[in-house]
Amino acid sequence: MGNPIWPTIFSVGQEVPPLIRGAFEGDFRSELNESAGDLAADIFGQASAVIIWKSCKELCTQCR
Repeated sequence: MGNPIWPTIFSVGQEVPPLIRGAFEGDFRSELNESAGDLAADIFGQASAVIIWKSCKELCTQCR
């Protein structure tokens, strides 16, 4: 299992440019809402990776 710190830092880093652009273009609020949704999805994905860390094939073969 990996360290969630680096993926979180990269996720936040990806959201900074759209926020800056939105601030200059007058679209900051919608960019902020979209960025918050993106970060929530990233956090959910990272949390799910703890549970689902094998491929679908590997998971299914255990059930037989």
